[in-house]
Amino acid sequence: MIRKSGYPLVVSLIGLIAVLGIAWGFDALIQYLNNRNQVTVSLGLVITWCLALFALLLAAIWLLLAWFVLSQAPRNIWISLVFLIVGLFIVTYPALVFTPLFCCWVPYIGPLQISRTMYLFSSGGFIAIIGLLDLVLPNFRTTNIFQDRATPNPGSPIEPGWMAKAKTGKILFGLLLGFVGGSCFGLVSRLVVQNILRTGYNSYYAESGSGLPAWGMFFIGWVTGILVPMVNRRLLRPLVGAGVWMLGEVVFLSLPFVYSTLLNPSLVMVACGVISLLAGGAVGGFAAWVDFS
Repeated sequence: MIRKSGYPLVVSLIGLIAVLGIAWGFDALIQYLNNRNQVTVSLGLVITWCLALFALLLAAIWLLLAWFVLSQAPRNIWISLVFLIVGLFIVTYPALVFTPLFCCWVPYIGPLQISRTMYLFSSGGFIAIIGLLDLVLPNFRTTNIFQDRATPNPGSPIEPGWMAKAKTGKILFGLLLGFVGGSCFGLVSRLVVQNILRTGYNSYYAESGSGLPAWGMFFIGWVTGILVPMVNRRLLRPLVGAGVWMLGEVVFLSLPFVYSTLLNPSLVMVACGVISLLAGGAVGGFAAWVDFS
């Protein structure tokens, strides 16, 4: 089996998309919790802990991406320029929309507005710096596993650090897989829960009551997407994905501050449990099909 030299470039782009998607998700969740807190005045502690947790998670993801792009993937000027341009666009967007020379040419992008860019804005700046450093720093990369070569046979000596470097691709792939899967099935769960609640409640309560189950589906899916590519046996990944996603969603919906907002707890839990099984199986199946080991 030959490793293609284009593999690290794909992983770098996957990491870029995953970081921005996760940052946008964190921003949207904080915005949602703030809106709910204005009504319930009971989520102040939850928001405070979420801010701390999200900051730590993003810092870890940023450092992982920087380590991979700057020291493990071979230098590629086009990847560096993509990082630099995308990052600069994100951090300068709030200024561009108010600059007469550019305001007529810059499209309106809601998530990039100042009021909702707490994490996305910071991620854009970090990505721009990664691209800039990749362009100007000396080439200090170590010998990496991504040069065209044959994969070592099971009986042959494996280079030091091979497995650690290979897992980086899995992690970045898992970040994107979890974000896409969580977003898609989170939207499905929101629509299903809304339809359940509309049978006995008006549209306003159906809309608000479906928010936290959908956000739980997104974050449980994100974690599941990271975990399932790590399962060594590819055939077990759909089973592990389904089990982890369903268990995580049930635990999340059972948390006191979430359970108290469920207008119809039994039906919501059953519906989200079924969706979680299907979602976890689908994500695990995709991770088994696209194997980055």
